[in-house]
Amino acid sequence: MRGNYYTKQTKGRADRLRSRGKNYREIKELLGIPKSTLSTWFSKKHANIFDKKAQLIHLAKIRPIAQQSIRKRIERRDNVTRLGATQLLKKLESSELISKLALGLLYWAEGTKSPQTNGVIFTNTDPLMIKLFATLLRDSYQVDENRFRIRIHVHYYHEKKTLVKFWSDLLDIPKEKFAPLLVKPRSKKRRFRKNPKGICFLCYHNSNIRREILAIARAFAEKVIGLKYSMNSKDVEAFAKNIAR
Repeated sequence: MRGNYYTKQTKGRADRLRSRGKNYREIKELLGIPKSTLSTWFSKKHANIFDKKAQLIHLAKIRPIAQQSIRKRIERRDNVTRLGATQLLKKLESSELISKLALGLLYWAEGTKSPQTNGVIFTNTDPLMIKLFATLLRDSYQVDENRFRIRIHVHYYHEKKTLVKFWSDLLDIPKEKFAPLLVKPRSKKRRFRKNPKGICFLCYHNSNIRREILAIARAFAEKVIGLKYSMNSKDVEAFAKNIAR
């Protein structure tokens, strides 16, 4: 089947537009000629029509548009995901057991687990995760607020007083419970990913809570994957068996 027929005048006009720096999309919008046809006509004749400077200008113009489109697509996807998560959580009834399970799993992932550890030490850079852990701990146990301690590791670029106030307000723990800040060495010349809120160590002096929430997390894991792990403490093993029933 024969394609569209274009007059010499139309082809000449397209040629002039191309010679002035118009791209195929712009010419198509003006004259209605497919880009594939334009490429056949001009790919060799106008191969160098866009110099490097012009290409950079063109890229600088279209990149923000492309990035904005990508951001909107990601935002729509994330909104759908959040909606699904919210609907799922509505089916989950809140209870002390669920709070302790979430607490144990969080601590198993990000807490200090050594038997020699004095109390509960949960470490993270994400304020939301630290706040969640503190909330679950307070909801699951009758905590003594005087047993909380905070230690913050910072870098040279952090505003120390602002950072202490931020964590104190977020966790509702007085500044008097904060240990002296540790400034970690970091080269000012090398590129690295900056951490805006430092590294927060949330400490609570109660080793019994640490042992219990770890036992819950391990018992849950054993129940899910159907395996049995040997534990050092007989008390912890007996507790885990009771939870796993």
